Amino acid sequence: MKKPVLLFITLSLLLCVKAQSQEWLYYNDGKDINALAEEGNYMWIGTNCGLIKLDKTSGSKTLYNRSNSGLPDNWVCSIAIDASGNKWIGSHWSGMTKFDGTSWTTWNPHNSGIPDHWILSIAIDANGIKWIGTAWSGLVRFDGSTWTTYNKSNSGISNNQIQSVTLDNSGNKWLGTWGGGLVKFDGTNWTLYPCNVNGCPDEDVMAVAIDNNNTKWIATASQGIAKFDGAFWTYYNTSNSNIPGNNTLSIRIDNSGNKWVGTFGGGVSKFDGYNWTSYTTYNSGIPGNDVQAIAIDNTGNKWIGTIGYGLASFDNQNWTAFVLPTDGLPGNYVRAIAFEGSSMVWAGTTKGLCVFDGTTWTTYDKTNSGLTDNVIYAIAVESNGTKWIGTNTMGLFKFNGTTWTTYNPGNSGLTSNFIYSLAIESNGNKWIGTYDNGLVKYDGTTWTSYTSSNSGLPDDKITAIAFDGSGNKWIGTFGGLAKFDGVNWTVYNTSNSGIISNTILAVAVDGNDNIWVGNAYGGIARFDGTNWTTYGPGPGSIPYGGVYSISIDNAGNKWISVFLNGVVKFDGTTWTNYTELNSGLPDSYLNLVAIDASDNKWVGTTYAGVAAFNENGVNSSIGESPVSRQFIKVFPNPADDHLTVESDASSCIDRIEILSMSGNLVLTRTLKNEQSEISVRDLPAGVYLLRIHTAFGVETKKLIIL
Repeated sequence: MKKPVLLFITLSLLLCVKAQSQEWLYYNDGKDINALAEEGNYMWIGTNCGLIKLDKTSGSKTLYNRSNSGLPDNWVCSIAIDASGNKWIGSHWSGMTKFDGTSWTTWNPHNSGIPDHWILSIAIDANGIKWIGTAWSGLVRFDGSTWTTYNKSNSGISNNQIQSVTLDNSGNKWLGTWGGGLVKFDGTNWTLYPCNVNGCPDEDVMAVAIDNNNTKWIATASQGIAKFDGAFWTYYNTSNSNIPGNNTLSIRIDNSGNKWVGTFGGGVSKFDGYNWTSYTTYNSGIPGNDVQAIAIDNTGNKWIGTIGYGLASFDNQNWTAFVLPTDGLPGNYVRAIAFEGSSMVWAGTTKGLCVFDGTTWTTYDKTNSGLTDNVIYAIAVESNGTKWIGTNTMGLFKFNGTTWTTYNPGNSGLTSNFIYSLAIESNGNKWIGTYDNGLVKYDGTTWTSYTSSNSGLPDDKITAIAFDGSGNKWIGTFGGLAKFDGVNWTVYNTSNSGIISNTILAVAVDGNDNIWVGNAYGGIARFDGTNWTTYGPGPGSIPYGGVYSISIDNAGNKWISVFLNGVVKFDGTTWTNYTELNSGLPDSYLNLVAIDASDNKWVGTTYAGVAAFNENGVNSSIGESPVSRQFIKVFPNPADDHLTVESDASSCIDRIEILSMSGNLVLTRTLKNEQSEISVRDLPAGVYLLRIHTAFGVETKKLIIL
């Protein structure tokens, strides 16, 4: 047994102030509904931003996410509820979690026999056995102690990507696979229903529902729905019925036998066996036309979960839309971030431009501003506060806080409406990168166009722009890196330099005028003006994945967004990788990292909005409250036998949690006194995450147990 020595460490914490007390802050839009499950008077809702418990009577909502609970992943893909009321939650990055109302238990490939992090579906049979559909590893059976995996290499299953698992009254498992059609498993034998003229109409099966006659109704990705009675197939698609679309995402059957089909782009449609009745945003109160989740409650109400537009219920006459917990962003796909002074953050989403003043997000879109396109690709802010916004289809916009000015090929020297990158020189010149027609300079009066046909540009897709200390312009293109000194062009590509790929996505210049270059296929390169140094991708270096952005902090550290592999910090010697599994990063589909004047890192994601991160706590004026600082002491680190937690009487600490680096909760304690001791003697030696929960935030730190 470890020796009983009491050790102490000091950790300052900004209590009751969300932005000051967290290492990670999350700002997102909770309107992507992935899963629905009813439990009595409650509806459990799985979103990209956490798990929501909705009281169907009062409308009150409780949000569970990584900041305030033991939920290991904010991206909830599936929910099932067992006979004891336990919630079984499938996530995108962190395996499966059980929530009994108090405690959270997570199983992932690092701590159990579950073979996959990404859980697409969960079904629970009459014996309480969980049947789990994974994204890459087949079907998994879990009886509470033993894990059994069925995949293409050890069973008769047709494909390892299981979109849905549905159980019939005989206990047969009906699997909707991606790429393998419909599959039946009776516990011993596998029966495949592949895509052919007399079988399943599509290899990609999104969902399966079973009616009272044991007939299977199959929603497919591109061929509408199919009815299978065990012998014969009947097909319903846009060519032979009034179904509103062939891309069907979900299907449920009500007590009257009506089929409710969720489509991509066509809303939800009811089929009574003869007639189709469609509900869209044009003829009903449904909030969106992409319907990913459907639930039918014990009173017959239909609950409709959409992609990007939230949740609504329908009682066959009236629609009720629910405002779900959100942090103010209009959409979760964030392509651009820029800063105005020390207190304003501007973010470009696919649903408009928004600004954060430290407390509130304000959105500008086509409905309330001079913007005529909501898809924002680039933002740059002048020293006088004027914003320049590049859009997907409508050109460039200038916003001085009051007036909007539009620039497009019809009224200016702009050469394209698709603006992919923006940068502003110290002399005020705007450099505008288009996605299809080269580079444009605008000095406030004159527009100058540079293309591959009239200049030394190697390609007309301009992905990144940076300036060095001598005023040279460094241009990332799909044809390599270009340097422009105002007169001469120099091109660097795979044939004459250390660039790893000619498809350049990121360019940054450090304080020593070194040029850092990221590409679409992984790895980065550094150019000091003479020599090239290449890093990765691979073990011991930057991980594999496209490098979408490079930013440099006040200490000269490089912060790199790697698509599918998180955020990477490089201090010149050591690589530190922040992923969904070892940090508070909410999404690994990353678009960029931007760094403000206080060294806070702002991460723009594809599915989870914006995350703000600082190794020492987000400590700038952004997001701060006027509440005064308070302190907690946790003594010390490393620890051997006990931790002692001290706080003053005014602090707002709720509980302390210790998690393994894989995200599994190994110890939790509620603090009842101003000084509490926590025993860690039974924890194996190693590195852990220490989470300190307050009323408004969570501090996450590394903890070493000796």
